[in-house]
Amino acid sequence: GDHWGPIILKEYYNEDFFENRRSRNFQLFKFHDDSKSLYLQHLIQYKEKNINPGIINNIGHTGTNFFSIYNEDNIQSKSIISLFNSFIELINLRDANQYKNIKKFIDLDHYIKISSLNLLLGGDDHSVYRGNLRVFYNSFNERFYLVPTEPFPISKLDEKKIIDYNKFVYLTLDNKNKLFFLNNMISFINQFEINYNKNFKEEFSKNVCIYSYDNCEKKLIKIQSIIEGNILLSKKSIYEEIKKITESNKKNIKKYKNTSENKNYIKIKNYTNNYDLIKNHFYARIFDDRINLNYYFKPTLNLIDLTNLSTNQTFLINNNIKDKSNVLELDFLKNFKPGDQLILRYEFNNKKFSKKFILEDKYFNKLNFHNLKNINIKKNFIQEDGNTWIIKKGNWVIEEPIEIYNKNLLIEAGTKLEFEKDTYIKIEKGNFVSEGDKLNPIILKAVSNKYWNGIKIIDSKKTLIKNTNFHNIENFKNKISEITGAISFYNSNVEIKNSKFINSKAEDFINFVSSNFLFVESTIKNTISDGIDSDFSKGEIKNSSFLNIQGDGIDTSFSKVIANENYLEQISDKAFSIGENSFMEMNKSVINNTNIGIAIKDSSKLVGKQNIINNSNLLDITSYNKKNKFSQSITKLNLMQDNLKLNTTLDNIIIINGKENFNKVNNNKLNKQIYGF
Repeated sequence: GDHWGPIILKEYYNEDFFENRRSRNFQLFKFHDDSKSLYLQHLIQYKEKNINPGIINNIGHTGTNFFSIYNEDNIQSKSIISLFNSFIELINLRDANQYKNIKKFIDLDHYIKISSLNLLLGGDDHSVYRGNLRVFYNSFNERFYLVPTEPFPISKLDEKKIIDYNKFVYLTLDNKNKLFFLNNMISFINQFEINYNKNFKEEFSKNVCIYSYDNCEKKLIKIQSIIEGNILLSKKSIYEEIKKITESNKKNIKKYKNTSENKNYIKIKNYTNNYDLIKNHFYARIFDDRINLNYYFKPTLNLIDLTNLSTNQTFLINNNIKDKSNVLELDFLKNFKPGDQLILRYEFNNKKFSKKFILEDKYFNKLNFHNLKNINIKKNFIQEDGNTWIIKKGNWVIEEPIEIYNKNLLIEAGTKLEFEKDTYIKIEKGNFVSEGDKLNPIILKAVSNKYWNGIKIIDSKKTLIKNTNFHNIENFKNKISEITGAISFYNSNVEIKNSKFINSKAEDFINFVSSNFLFVESTIKNTISDGIDSDFSKGEIKNSSFLNIQGDGIDTSFSKVIANENYLEQISDKAFSIGENSFMEMNKSVINNTNIGIAIKDSSKLVGKQNIINNSNLLDITSYNKKNKFSQSITKLNLMQDNLKLNTTLDNIIIINGKENFNKVNNNKLNKQIYGF
């Protein structure tokens, strides 16, 4: 678009952003402070006379909803801030040996897509440029995701832009991983080209012209032509890069082994991924008491002076650097403030140059990138069997967190584990198997009836929980993440059978996210909030009980769930909350003594037969819209009784025992009655 004000509103301050932040509790990180709210508010009100005042009011929230490394007070979790800074610092080290650590904390496929898209729109590094960088931290899988930003402007790609762009694209990759990166870029670009010709042109035209006041159609013709040219040039350049790397891998580079200068040159060219140190002379980062400087070449580098543009003060350095990496301790930097813009002047090969930096205040902390620890093998009740850790049958106290990466955890039948405060189980890329039997159940509880920090399973192909009882669990949290569920499954396949979940102080006792699950013949009892929360998942809940739940019994968002033969009693909110484009089939279930029996909302669908609802305080069944971006919901149920308390809002449909309910109420009033707003 042409006008930044409306774009900024749509990107930062829309209603969905704030609602999602409250419900999903994500962290959005930026390098620069978004604190100019008042100025932006006045500017938009001046430019946009008829804008919704509610949106303008949201601008004032930016100070509490965004994080800048120069304004940390608004983020509660200091450990995540430290992790973020170390993540950025680790990338900037450009050391291929650290790539395995970086890979643990980013989603590489996501980064490839963002990098490819930026290249297609003109080689613009808007998303990864320091001043615009935004990073979403996913607390479930503990990874950072670049947030794509609009290119400014979409421009014609050329060879120079491709060369400059490479240093932003590759992160820290050796040739093997670089080939993987480039081949996946090609796959993305080929798919983009298909989608572009089928769909993108039309959608792009609609969205861009919303915010453009003049000659939009002519501009779009030009933009489309530019993108089509960029697609061709991007593919050509990437194929050439793949060919060059492949050929270089075949060459014998023994002739470079004689001199340290040539060794360092090769090291830099391989490990810095096209960051041209000859052109840029050196790589440096400036902190509040030192300059970290990497310099590997023969000519002497003379650092002359450093100017703080914020205070217009200049300080002499006069330090000669020769063929090595240096850390310069500078006391005067302690007088500067983080975020100050600095100009460093230097001399190289008898010519003078200058570079601009931003003063930082964080030390690189490799401890943030801790190696994921397996269970302490010194414990006599733990044995390793190939790719699986086995907790032997017995009564054991867990005194420290259990973190397992790329291995399985198996608990033998009849085992009782008591967890000390702040302990938990976290398994990534492995399976959790807790399979007791009726005579020898497995028990996981807190020491002395206190509370422990729960379980998080990530990327599990087959987790099985059977005849296992869980007691007294808070929401999961470790040093670098905190999520709402006491027991959470992310991108996993899960079976839970004949198990009990009793006493939870978490927002969700069990949270399925992007997972496939089966929950059978099990019980959830005594929670301060929801029993099961299913987000972006597919599953079956069968022949199970939900008792004394102070939130929702079963809550779904963007999910497909079959719920048959379940019993739900003493539910303080809704027995079933079916929302955000979910589908549920419900048969032979009994709901008793709830505030609301069933709520169907926001483009969801419910079907089912032979269900019973008794003693609802407010409503037996209701259908409405909580969020404006969703549309009609449809409910078709067969119930074992009549005379139900029903209502629905305009456009939502409830059909009970073949008869449509026409008791239509105001959507805003119903939301206020249910949620208080």
